[in-house]
Amino acid sequence: MFVSVTSRGRAAYALSTGSIPSRPGFTPRPRHPDVAWGNVKSVVFVAVAKRKAARPTKAKFYWANPPGRRVRGSLVRTLGGRMYARNVGPNDLLDIHEAAAALGNLHVYSVYRLIWERRLPVVRQGRSVLIRLREVARYRKTTPRSPAVKSRSSLWFAG
Repeated sequence: MFVSVTSRGRAAYALSTGSIPSRPGFTPRPRHPDVAWGNVKSVVFVAVAKRKAARPTKAKFYWANPPGRRVRGSLVRTLGGRMYARNVGPNDLLDIHEAAAALGNLHVYSVYRLIWERRLPVVRQGRSVLIRLREVARYRKTTPRSPAVKSRSSLWFAG
């Protein structure tokens, strides 16, 4: 048996006789009619690892409806299996996941698209992209909700 390395760095195994190594007493059949066992020079074995899915960041935003004009709400976020809650005022900053929850459970890529289209102004602190709650409320007030969204949990509520 010899081992050769392919151009992509994978190992290829074959017997010097040109046949495929197998278990004793096992005679496999060719998988394709064009493949003849005597013409096989090498076989490539590739192990593919399954990717582990990223854990989604869970955030819930609850709008408060005080009698005044100031927008506020409370934010409940799950990080590492623990729940963190905080009250948010109009000048407080939200990250992308929190802003997506405040906008009605949008996907974070939708929030990035709104930022890229300059429809949602941001505050940058280092490499962090943060959004003021006041800007989220202004966007919700000035933008009509898409009729394609039919679930009850995604309605715009006056903030």
